Parts: sequence; C-alpha cells; structure tokens
Amino acid sequence: MLSLKRDKNGLLSDKSQASQMARMTAGACCAPECWVLSSIMKSASMNEGYAPSGQFVCVRCTGCEIDQMHKECFDKMEGILVKQLTTRNKLLNVDKAQRAVWKEGCGGKYDVVAMHCGCVCGKGRWIPVDGVARGVVVVVDAQGDVDTQPSAADERKAAIEARLEREAAKKKEEEANRRKEAAKKREEDAKRKEAASARKIEEAKQRQSDDATKPAASRASERAMEQQQRAKAAAEERAKAETVAAKRAAEEEQKRRKRAEEEKKRAKAQAAAAAAQRRAAEVERVAALQRQREAERVRKQEQDRAAVEAAAMERAAAAAAVAAAAEAAAMEKVAAERAAAERADMATIDLRLREIQAMQAELDREEEALNCERAAALLAPASVAWSSSDVVAQASLEAAAALALRDDAGGRGGRGGRGGRGGRGGRGGRGQP
Repeated sequence: MLSLKRDKNGLLSDKSQASQMARMTAGACCAPECWVLSSIMKSASMNEGYAPSGQFVCVRCTGCEIDQMHKECFDKMEGILVKQLTTRNKLLNVDKAQRAVWKEGCGGKYDVVAMHCGCVCGKGRWIPVDGVARGVVVVVDAQGDVDTQPSAADERKAAIEARLEREAAKKKEEEANRRKEAAKKREEDAKRKEAASARKIEEAKQRQSDDATKPAASRASERAMEQQQRAKAAAEERAKAETVAAKRAAEEEQKRRKRAEEEKKRAKAQAAAAAAQRRAAEVERVAALQRQREAERVRKQEQDRAAVEAAAMERAAAAAAVAAAAEAAAMEKVAAERAAAERADMATIDLRLREIQAMQAELDREEEALNCERAAALLAPASVAWSSSDVVAQASLEAAAALALRDDAGGRGGRGGRGGRGGRGGRGGRGQP
C-alpha cells in the first residue's frame, strides 16, 4: 500500500506522491490534457474533496491501445469542437453539429476536427465508438456496465445527485472530524483525571509521611485545610463538568438543527430534481408532439406538391395533345392547299399546252399555204416560149429557190421566243429567179 506523507496542515508534502496518487485515482485517459487528473491534483493540493463520475467513453486510437476517455474530458472536448463547427458554419446548429462531429465520410464533420483530436500518446488520433443510435457514443461506468450518453434531463439529474452526494460526503467528513475531536477531548479529560488521581495519591502518601513526623494539632489543621481544598476542587470540577455538559448540549442542539436544515435542503434538492425531471419529460413530450406535427405537415406538403405536379403534368399532356392536333390539322390544311395549288398549276399547264398546240397547228397551216403560194409562183411562166435548155435551167432554179426558202424558213423559225411561232419567218419575200 502506498504511504503518503502529509505536512502539519494535512496536505501532501511530496508532489510526486500526489501525482502518482492522482493518476491512480483518475485512471487511463486518451485526452492529452486530462481535466479529471488536473482537478484531482488541484483538489489534493488544496485539501478539497473531488469525486469524478467514474464513467468513461469508449474510443479508438490510431496510434496506441488506450481505449477510454473520462466522460468529463469527452464532454469538455466535444463542447469545444461543436463550438468551433458552429462558429465556422453559421447554418449549422448545435444539435446537428453534435450529431455530425463524430461521423466520418461525406455526411460527417470528423474530417474537419480530426486535427484537434490528438491522443496522449502523441502518435495517433482518437474517435469515440458509435452506439446504437445515430450520433450517440458508448459510455462505460466504473463497474464496466455499457451505456449510451444520457439526455440533458438525465445529465442535470445526475449533476444534482452528484452535488448532493458530494455535500453529504463533505458533511460526513466534517462529522467524523468532530467526532475525532470529541474523542480527543475525552482522552485528554481522562488523562487529566488520571493525573489528578495520581497527584491525590502522592499527596495522601506525603500526608501520611508528614503525619508520622508532625504533632497532632498541626495535622488536624492541615487536614481541615486539605478538606477545604478538596471541597473547592470538587466544586470547581462540578462547575467545569456542568459547563462541559451545557456546551455539549448546545453542540448537540446545533448539530440537530444542522441535520434538520440538511434534511430540508436535501428534500428541497430532491424536489427540485424531480421538478426538473418532470419539466424535462414535459419538454420532451412537447418536442415529440412538435416533431410529429412537423412530420405531418411535411407529409401533407409532399402530398399537395405531388397532386399539383400531377395536375400540371396532366395539363401539359392535354396542351401537348391539343397542340399536336392543331399541328396535324394545319399540316393537313397545308397539304390540301398544296395539292389544290398543284392541281390548279397542272390545269393551267394543260390549258397552256393545248393553246400552244393549237397555235402550232395554225402556224403549220399558214406555213403550208405560203409554201404552196411560193411553189405556184415559181411554177408560173415568166416568158412566152422556152427552150428545153431553158426548161432545165428553170427547174434547177426552182429547186434551188425551194431549198433556199426552206433554209430561210427553218432559220427564222429558230429565232422565235414562243415555241413554234418562229415558223412565221417563212413569210419572207418572194424572190424572182
């Protein structure tokens, strides 16, 4: 067993012993700056009682085998990290930050705060072990029972109970100290009584020896004086005993009053804790009702949105159908108009072709009449009598003229701009042979 050296004030005189005792009391912790250890050392140096909760949060470290952290240290670190997240992101409230601070991946914020989660080993980073619910960590108490982090009401209740327990422990310690002082006083009184009885025995022996040597008169006077002194001492002892009894009665009355006040305070604190628990339960019930109403409102909004979207889709489909029908009617109308225009154009073309054919036939008849007139003119006698040579020459001249007229008619007919009207060029002059 470790022996602790204390000074006259009851404080630990050896700092190494105090540190060793504090580490033994605190236990292993993954936090680089253990708040529980510093609180224990501070309370030991100031001779104040500090009792940790004894609960640990299960963690994983990437660099060592330490798998726990004091719940006080974890709460303090979590508060600091959540405050950093909410300060950095104004749209993130405390509840969402507390749920996402220990979650890894795209939906979590642990990658942002991982640099601040260094382990006491100096080699790795720690992260709490996830519990059953989302955003809840596993907590282990001093007996090894596994539990998740309590709610706010449970934490307040636990804080009040811990404070009451600390006050009760402090009062017990004060009562023990008072009892020790009373026992010490009783021992001192017993020692004084023993010393007084020893002095009386010595005085009796001295008187006996003196009586053997002194005369009877002096012995009688001395006995009378001794009796007076004994009576005076007995009166003083009785007065002192009465004073001590009165003082003890007053102390007992004061203790009784203090105990009554403590009972009242304890009952008041218990009533306050019960009221706080009831208020927390009421707040939780109201919050659950609000969440239910919010879920109902969101569901109704989703249904209304779906109905509006379905109606909009139906209207869009009807409008598309109407537009498609109108477009089909317009296309049919355009196709009918185009067919009618094509039929009108074909009729116009046919009529024009018939007119051109009629004109061509008329021109052919006129050209045939002209050719007949030219041939008759060429065959008419130009003199009274011709010789045979003259007849041959006249025939050759008529053939050459006919060929010339045909060539002239064909050349002039090719210049016409309107189909067969160029044939009118055959109306050229009637040349003589």
